[in-house]
Amino acid sequence: IVLPYPYINSGKAKGSLVCDIQAVDPTDSTDFTYQLVAGPGDTNNVSFHITNNQLFVDSVFIFPTTKKVYVRIKVTDKDGLSFEKGLTISINDPPTNITLNVNSINENAVIGTIIGTFTGTDPNGDILSYTLPSGQQDNAQFAISGGNKLASNAVFDYETKKIYNIIVRGTDP
Repeated sequence: IVLPYPYINSGKAKGSLVCDIQAVDPTDSTDFTYQLVAGPGDTNNVSFHITNNQLFVDSVFIFPTTKKVYVRIKVTDKDGLSFEKGLTISINDPPTNITLNVNSINENAVIGTIIGTFTGTDPNGDILSYTLPSGQQDNAQFAISGGNKLASNAVFDYETKKIYNIIVRGTDP
């Protein structure tokens, strides 16, 4: 039994999908039923429910008050054979801030010039990955380089345009 995304964002609403549950059967069966069951690792079963192969949260967990929750899931294949496993789900706070240490570039600098480095604030201490969502303000004029650096994706002319606005998304693991 696997939870491919064993995290819940802090404050996630009751009834929200946590993730799909996955199971592997040596006989190549793909027809499974899942249920929460009592046993080792079932501490927070009452705070969840399963519909088909999806795990949903029925309580609101707030980090850092709650850092981890525990469920025990049973999977049964079409032949009636079953397996149970206790699983840990981490409570995750989303990033709260992104800064860019340098926010200017010389005009006529070549495409690919590094402008500055992004730093993100994440309450869990996670390292963020950064993206520039397409279709947002002046994002097409820039690129992310090396995972956390803002680079030019155009040659800039001060007399044509002086200020560019971008939207940056910081995502934790």
